[in-house]
Amino acid sequence: MTASLAVAVTGVVLGGTPTVGAASAATCDTPFPVADLVPHQAVTGLTVSAGTTPDGFTGEVLGVVKNGIAPGLDMVMVRLTSTEIDRVGGIWAGMSGSPVYADDGRLIGAVAYGLAWGPSP
Repeated sequence: MTASLAVAVTGVVLGGTPTVGAASAATCDTPFPVADLVPHQAVTGLTVSAGTTPDGFTGEVLGVVKNGIAPGLDMVMVRLTSTEIDRVGGIWAGMSGSPVYADDGRLIGAVAYGLAWGPSP
């Protein structure tokens, strides 16, 4: 049995005000639209479990919770799995910020929450 948890992936981008004389920022790729996500859609991502080398994980979209984080800010629910996620029994706190990508390679968001009631069936 795999021991993965559903996690929330948010597409929030925080911006700042550039300082005078700052170099211009590189353009960002267009993220995957949350409205286009469908249940069972494949996702991939990267995280570091030891050292500095990223390890991959896979998963699937479970659904989208409208206004799940705040008004106007939806929460994308996914189930993730990898050898390490399964070994430790689910998502760990250090995974926050790990990028999650759609099957076409576009960024959906980042791991932001792990559900605390235990492994998903």
